Amino acid sequence: MTTPSISDSNIAVLLMDYRSADTDDLYAFLDSQPDIDVLGRVRLGQDDLETVRDLRPDVVIVRAGNSEFSGVETSSFVRMQMPEAKVVMVSATLSPDNLFLALGAGIHGYVLAEAGSQAVVNAVRAVPVGAVYLSSEVTDTLVADYTRRNRAGNTGNPFTRLSKREREVFRRLVNGETTANIALELALSPKTVETYRRRLMHKLGVTGVPALVRLAVKHGVATNI
Repeated sequence: MTTPSISDSNIAVLLMDYRSADTDDLYAFLDSQPDIDVLGRVRLGQDDLETVRDLRPDVVIVRAGNSEFSGVETSSFVRMQMPEAKVVMVSATLSPDNLFLALGAGIHGYVLAEAGSQAVVNAVRAVPVGAVYLSSEVTDTLVADYTRRNRAGNTGNPFTRLSKREREVFRRLVNGETTANIALELALSPKTVETYRRRLMHKLGVTGVPALVRLAVKHGVATNI
């Protein structure tokens, strides 16, 4: 594999378990972004993993179902081999079990293929700064299912403890939005958003957004995905 010219300020991206015919459009779209450098496309089991590690990608995009390994297995392998890299999974389908397993494997983003190339780019930009990115189709379903359960009076769901404003901040947090962006969208000060963030984290007994997303899936928020 030939290493492309890389800018230190750009996000270095590697596509894992992709077939060329499947990804020409995505590859071209990623490569057209001024802040993204595409390192190449590799297949688990067919490429020299030492060479892949030497590329030091910031983000590895894993396409579920494109190899003999599952997307979760591939993501786990990538996290083991390149723990400093962030992993974004792209899948044609989504089930609660697969989402939970993927989060447990340490992925940082989950994008449904139908969301398109722009959603993948959004994930690539979000995860290097510590955000968990779920494409809008996933978060919409999470929130819809939460609302349904809340209206049904499911007191066993810890998310029923949240106020209306805390639920709105929760929805935006799991969508990968920053404190500054949430403050702008909700017409609040960043300090107030941080207060809501700390309060909902305390109510739910978690300390970060990845744990928040895992808790949502664990308690059936994503049952209808």
